Amino acid sequence: MRAFVAVLAAGLTLAACGSSSDTKSAAPASGGASATVTDTVSTAMAPVQKFAAAGDAVKAPTGKRVVAITCSSQGYGCVQGGIGVQEAGKVLGWNVTVADGKGDPATWNSAIQQAVTAKADGIVLLAVDPQLVAGALAKAKDAGIPVVSTFIPKLGSATVDGYASTDHALGGKILADWIIKDSGGKAKVLMLDEKAFPELVKRNTALLDELKAACPGCTVSDTVEFNIGTMAQQLAGAVTSSLQRHPDVGYVVAPFDSSGIFAGQGIRSAGKAGTVKMVGAEGDPNGIQGVQTGGQAVDLATVPPWGGWAAVDLLVRHMAGSPVQNAVLPQRLFDKSNVPSGKGWTGDVDYQAAYKELWGR
Repeated sequence: MRAFVAVLAAGLTLAACGSSSDTKSAAPASGGASATVTDTVSTAMAPVQKFAAAGDAVKAPTGKRVVAITCSSQGYGCVQGGIGVQEAGKVLGWNVTVADGKGDPATWNSAIQQAVTAKADGIVLLAVDPQLVAGALAKAKDAGIPVVSTFIPKLGSATVDGYASTDHALGGKILADWIIKDSGGKAKVLMLDEKAFPELVKRNTALLDELKAACPGCTVSDTVEFNIGTMAQQLAGAVTSSLQRHPDVGYVVAPFDSSGIFAGQGIRSAGKAGTVKMVGAEGDPNGIQGVQTGGQAVDLATVPPWGGWAAVDLLVRHMAGSPVQNAVLPQRLFDKSNVPSGKGWTGDVDYQAAYKELWGR
């Protein structure tokens, strides 16, 4: 799925913005947004200044065989994360196999079991929910194979050895605060909700919590639930119908950029282009292009290949006997004032060179 992308903790780690639980805001400033809200947005839009490693320098082993399992070959972030694993593996002289998860938990389980049978040295899950592959992960654990999850927030699975993911709760707070600031504290919002992916649920929940806590004048006018497998056929029509029922809506929140493609179609079909602002996330090329052209108001971007490099770094540390469980990947907010000119955000720093230095390569 294109939704799932993210990037390793770097520099201006956005942690300065707080988290979704940090929703206390100062008294509203002019325009209906508090100084805290305004500061959160400004910090989120600032460039990443430096690379911050998940641990100290570590000697990377060579000759390892790793299997990376994507959520789906149709998912932009999943595929790009797999490319990142391959790039990092090549630097280390590893043999990396990328398996297409086909958006199917049965396929995910089968791919993990095949990796165990083949005696892989490590497994990377790319936006694959560990809760849906618990049985296969137990077999990997029994076989002593370290498993790293990318893009999915930590959910307490004892069978996963490391997580490389953005702070999804912080991401939801950032998007909510941008809506509050942009609307002057008077937003009417249409939420699009895909419940199959825990990272999306966590970000949307944090967004709603922040709107409720920091913006008494904001309203969620409607929520449209959808499924990634049918969004190409159904989402645009559902958005159009909702906007016709709720003509006061000024913001549509698309939980990932590929869903924004169809949300945009629905906005145009409702005759709301130019009056309804779309809020997106992940930093896919279509999302960045939408911000460049004005079809999308804002995008909370990540760097999917960086997630793959971060996953390999966690595997290196487990294989070297210096395990690190979490790598927090950065995210950056873009609107028309700071959107990159190319097809996406590359992270502002040379993370590949930084990892090579950490590994002694």
